[in-house]
This record gives sequence, structure tokens and C-alpha cells, in this order.
Amino acid sequence: MLVLAIAPATAGAEARVTVTGAAGAPVAAPATYSEPAATLQAALTDGTASVAVRQGAATKLTLRVGMPAAARLAAGTFDVAAGASIALTPNACGATPLAGTFTLHHAVPGVRQTAPTELYLTAAVRCGAGPAVTTIAVRLQRAKSRTAAKEAPKAFLPVIDGLSSAWSTASGQAVFAPFGGPRTRFAKKRQTYLSQGLDGGRAVVQHLTFAHRRLGSDLELWRLQPKQRLPLRGVNTRQWEWGGALSGDWLLFQRGEFDARSKSVRLVNLKTGARRALATARGRATGLEPGDLNGDFATYKRCTTRCRVTRYQLTTRRTISPRPPKGFSDYAPAVLGDGTLYFARARPGCGRSVSIMRLAPGTATPVKVASVARGHDIQKMDATLFAGTRLVLYERYSCNFRVTTRDDVRVVDAPPVPPAS
Repeated sequence: MLVLAIAPATAGAEARVTVTGAAGAPVAAPATYSEPAATLQAALTDGTASVAVRQGAATKLTLRVGMPAAARLAAGTFDVAAGASIALTPNACGATPLAGTFTLHHAVPGVRQTAPTELYLTAAVRCGAGPAVTTIAVRLQRAKSRTAAKEAPKAFLPVIDGLSSAWSTASGQAVFAPFGGPRTRFAKKRQTYLSQGLDGGRAVVQHLTFAHRRLGSDLELWRLQPKQRLPLRGVNTRQWEWGGALSGDWLLFQRGEFDARSKSVRLVNLKTGARRALATARGRATGLEPGDLNGDFATYKRCTTRCRVTRYQLTTRRTISPRPPKGFSDYAPAVLGDGTLYFARARPGCGRSVSIMRLAPGTATPVKVASVARGHDIQKMDATLFAGTRLVLYERYSCNFRVTTRDDVRVVDAPPVPPAS
């Protein structure tokens, strides 16, 4: 199952919209709307955030902000003069366009990417070049906004990219759920498809087939809407290709199984055909496995007597590999576009002192983000940044190997709630 696991909230629940204004501003009369006297309905899309204030059947106010150039929703301050958008209803500007800025502190997407559980947003708007300003401050945090929540049953191999996600099912299907569009499924009788990578409406799937008494594994590249297979040159061979991760023009993958006699983690540029071997290993005693690819950074793990993770930077070709404490291993690495490294750390054996760690750019010591319940462990991890919140999606499995259960768990590594002004 998919489970939403979020760190405890840093402040109590609140739901309030505060409006201040002056004569000549879009909204002149000050007002404060709070639940339960009013109802606040917030929503997120890939590039917008909105809130509607209702009292009974009447809509008192709606605010919608959008990123410049349809960019992904991000924390920061954005100006209408630089391409951002702000829509406010009601407003007294008439035919005069709204001008001004909005500041998004952060938002936390809700279960199944529906209504956000947190939204901290301020907009300062005026009528054209007029001096009078209306300020709308949104402070929304639902009760238990960062507690665990199930998303879907019997899911594994999680992938996340903004508000879009993907997973695999026990029946051999790979399911991709782009935000705002229909789900795309990959399935074929007596064959297995596994979710691997997702970026910009494209997906990488692992396709397992049995032919000539041999189980084979290839990677396939697809456009999701409309569904169309894309060429993938210089990747598939008679060996196993798997562990695909996609970001921009680059594909990260592995040739050879985890414990094959010979294996390598590789990068290929889908536009130029350029290829790199990031890591190679020989002998079954050394394990190798690709991790995540995000912007300028890729990850992988190598295992001998214990496991270590490595972050590789594409532009500089430099690597960082934190050393686990004595008696621990690091594995299941994922990375954000700014180089923030996430990974699992645990003692030997299944489900012993398993934690999710974060190594921030420019730091040497990782910090603990979340714990995994005893008797459960982590298989795969992916990460993304959306609306100022770092989202980490990982596959959790039970250590009861007679009846193994798997679910995908999402940890929300959100910033602290901003203080009230």
C-alpha cells in the first residue's frame, strides 16, 4: 500500500485568512475569516495555489496565484511584472489588471495530491499602478497534517516527481499517475512491468520477459500522454538493464544484476548519446545498485561487508560518500536537484534500527529525518521538491518473509511553520 508518513507538525492546527486594505485598493475593508465560522478550501496544481473562503452558501473571497512561465510551484516571492499571476475575487479594480506580488512560504500536498494539509501564502495586490495595496495572508494547517496516511494498497517501487507519482503492483503492472491527467498502465499477460523513472511527462519502465529459457530485463522509455514508446538507443543488451531514473536528457541505469559477476552503474544522454560509467564491480561478493537522478546529481550504492551510498555530480564528476558509523550500513539513496542526499541507515539484518537520513549540500554530517518501525526495512527511495516541501517516497517491506507485505511510504520533510505576524 502507499502510505503518507509525515513528521509531526511544528504548530497547532489553524485555518485563517486575513485581509487588510485601504481606500482605492482591490479590497478596501479589512476582514478576518477563520474556521469554523467560515470554511477554507485550498487547492494545488503543478504551478498554482488557491484558496476559497465560504460562509454558508456564499463565497466571500477567492485567491489564486500562479508561477511565472508555468514553472513548478516553489517557495519564494514572485511578481506579476515578472510573469506571475494573481487572481482575486471580489476586487474593485474593474477593468484595471491586478498588479503586485505573492510570497509562498510552503505548502504540503494532501493524501493522493488532493487538498493541501498546509498552505502558508501572502499576496500583496493593487489596481494597476495605484498606490493602495490589499494584503491577503493565508495560514492553513489541518489537524494532524503531518501524520501517516495510506494512499494505495500493495504498491512498491515508488517514483515521485512533483505532484506526479508512479508505483508497481503485485500483478506485474507499472502505474504512472501524472498530476491532472489520466493514469497510464503498463501491463501484458505473462510479462512484468516495473515502475522506474518519471520526468516531464516521460516514464522509464523495466520490462521483464521470459524467452528461450531465460529471464531478460530491458528498459523502455515512454511518453505518457499520448501514450507513445520513444527510442532508447545504446541502453539495452543481452545483459540485464534495470534501475532506470530519468532527469532531463540523462538516464541513469544499471547493466547487470545486483550480484552479477560483472555490473556497472551508467549514465547515457538521450539527446547526444554521450555515455559514462559511474561505478563498476566484479565478483558476486560486491553488490552494486543505482539510486536516483535529479538535475545535476545521481546516486548509487555499493555493498561489500557493509553498504555505502554515493552522490555523483554530473557537471564536476565529483563524488560524495558519507561513511556510516561502525555497525551500520547506508543504502537506498535518493537526491534532490540541489544536491540534498537522502538514504536509509540501519544495523545488519532486516528491520534493525532503520532510519531515513538527510545530508544537506555543503555539510558533512547527515541528520535523521524519520524512523521506520522495527521489523520493517526499506528497498527503494525517490525524492522531489515541491512548493518549498521536500518529499521522500520509499518502499517499505516487512521482515516476515513468510508473508511479506510491501507499501510505499512518503515522508514530508517540510520547513517549520512561519511565525504569525
